[in-house]
Amino acid sequence: MAFPQRLYFIPVAGLLLILFFLTFHTLYQSNTRFHQQLIKDVDRQAAVSVLIHELGYSGFIHNFKNYVLRGDSSYYDQAHKSFVALNSEFARLNRAGLELELLPLQDTIDEYRAKLELARELWQQGKTRQEIDNAVKVDDQKAKKAIQDLIFELRDTTKALIQDSERFQDQLSGRLWLVLILTTLIGVAFSMMVFYYIALLGEAKASLVKAEAKLHFHDLAPNAFLLVNEDGVIIEANRGAEVLLAGEQESVVGASIEDFMPKAFRSQHERYRAKFYETKAARTMLNPVPLHLANGEVKQVEVHLGYYQEDGRRYAAVNLVEITNLKELQLRADKFEKNYQATFELAPIGIVHIGLDGRIITVNKQFETLFGYTRYELELMRFQDLSGNTHEPAPYLTDLILESDATYRTEQYLWTKAGNKIWVNLVASCRRDGMEKPDHLIVIVEDITQRKHYEAELLASEERFKTIANHVSGVVWMSTPGADKILFVNERYRTLWGRSEQALYKDPAMFWDAVLTEDRPRVLACLEQHRQGTWNVDYRIRRPSGRVRYIHDEGSAVLDEQGNVQYMVCLAQDMTDEQLYKQRLKATNVQLERLAKFDPLTMTVRRQYATADLEECIALHKRYQRDASLIFIDLDEFKQVNDSYGHDIGDQVLIEFCRRIRENIRETDDFYRYAGDEFIVLLRETNGSEALKFIEKIERVQLSLNIEAHDVIPIRFSSGICSLADKSAKDASDWIRLADQQMYHNKRQRRLKQG
Repeated sequence: MAFPQRLYFIPVAGLLLILFFLTFHTLYQSNTRFHQQLIKDVDRQAAVSVLIHELGYSGFIHNFKNYVLRGDSSYYDQAHKSFVALNSEFARLNRAGLELELLPLQDTIDEYRAKLELARELWQQGKTRQEIDNAVKVDDQKAKKAIQDLIFELRDTTKALIQDSERFQDQLSGRLWLVLILTTLIGVAFSMMVFYYIALLGEAKASLVKAEAKLHFHDLAPNAFLLVNEDGVIIEANRGAEVLLAGEQESVVGASIEDFMPKAFRSQHERYRAKFYETKAARTMLNPVPLHLANGEVKQVEVHLGYYQEDGRRYAAVNLVEITNLKELQLRADKFEKNYQATFELAPIGIVHIGLDGRIITVNKQFETLFGYTRYELELMRFQDLSGNTHEPAPYLTDLILESDATYRTEQYLWTKAGNKIWVNLVASCRRDGMEKPDHLIVIVEDITQRKHYEAELLASEERFKTIANHVSGVVWMSTPGADKILFVNERYRTLWGRSEQALYKDPAMFWDAVLTEDRPRVLACLEQHRQGTWNVDYRIRRPSGRVRYIHDEGSAVLDEQGNVQYMVCLAQDMTDEQLYKQRLKATNVQLERLAKFDPLTMTVRRQYATADLEECIALHKRYQRDASLIFIDLDEFKQVNDSYGHDIGDQVLIEFCRRIRENIRETDDFYRYAGDEFIVLLRETNGSEALKFIEKIERVQLSLNIEAHDVIPIRFSSGICSLADKSAKDASDWIRLADQQMYHNKRQRRLKQG
């Protein structure tokens, strides 16, 4: 039976239908896999964006640095909260396959966390902000590079996906026409399926648009980022660049990078740029670089460059780090260096810096005096020359270089220029650079020749030892290792400890019963060293009268023929007078510092100390928009008071006025004497309106000075207020000038009103 020709279209339509479904299924699976890969990549970028945002200056690093600067526990809590969030994001990105790329960043964040806890301990110990800032510095260059590499990698991955998508769309369009032709042959059913697939294409395109929108996640990076082509034109800039260059992104993109350079430097920078592209980043530019902004401001930046090539065009990825405040930091470092040099030169013991090859780098004055050489002669010598062993290096050199925390202590003899042998107590440690590489040795030398002579005589004869021991100013005592048995103690024990020698012989523990309770565990723990033949410890004792004495106790071992410790000979010296001297010296230094900083008449801060405080407020306002107000005050008719009543009464007026001002300012505010009868008040975290209320409060008090029973001198003043939010101050001098102008304006207005 022949198959009806009118039904031939049925197997043909079936075949076309099967072909359609196979083609549709293949296209659908390809689009689905691409869509899933795109979503995965976008999610990874979003996670990295959140991580960078949580890390940036509004997150963990911001709160860390504010806590170091302020010591405010709220910043510590916020930093801790950000650290927990960062760990969560790290775990999420590790599961996404970015564990290796994030490892340097995780290490740096862990170091920041450790330094955060260190800063908290130092604040609790009462350390200064400078000491804390020096102790908690973190080298985050590796972390910054890891972020930059991660941004570029994700960006390149997304760009590749977009390019693959465009090629896929081109191929998909051709196949779609074939499907449309096939579906036309089998009717409306196939056409509806094509419309459905077109809807899927629309969804894929929407995903691509979303991916392109997220491509700019580098806007969340904490530093300024620019993308510059070979012609020097900026083709992309993030939000950090907008803040740094003080303009909107649209005004930065399209501009030439040389537009932000000083005119004298532009031609030179063009040559640097050409060399950079010619050598593929083998030649870069010098750092730091000044940037001239449109508003006339000049900022110093450090430039980090990256090179890459795409579609035959070459680009420079520019990372800018502002270092404008480096000068102030350098001044602080110079001050610290001067203090260090003064301490080095005036130290009462010899100090020498030795190179890793054994050559003497520098010495202090006491070291010159101790050995009789001039500084120039010593710097031409090796340290081994002083020991007489000119061929072998110091035996402790290797250990100090290999062990980062090693400290070497020994007693040895050295030779002076005159040929005399002196015994010294030598303490050596290794100074390392920022990369923990050995740089040089620091050796402290103390002359102990006289003590060594005493020890030699004591060991020569027991009778002679006892005779000498009873004439030594300290307590000489001999014992078995560990002080389980006292073999000898001189008469000085009775006068210093206030107890009898015979009682000590019967009960050696009495020696430690006199030690203060808080020092006793540490001293008893050192007895293990005593058993090994080493004894050097400081502690305090309480005499029966209740008086506390400071003791320095050290000793040496007497060995038998086999080299075992036979007994220990120790000397406990009364260091109370020295400790009291140190305490008095410290108190004197505090007093001298106070006299240097404060005006002795009014107890206000001297004028020269105001500059640093005002500059700090200006910097905080520029970075964080934190307002502060400066009040310039001038006492009215003060010259008339001096002429009428005398300068003694004038001084009393100044004292009374300053006392009332100090009673009304906060601990966070500062009060300075600017000139004879001129003062300035710095109100932190205070706007102009609040500062005006402060002045009105002082004026309501109606200050006056009673000099006699019926004679009262009113204290009147004129003031001018300038807040950073109301007027922009370039520096401390400019801020003072603005407040001074406002004061004179107010004074003239008041005189006009009075008549």
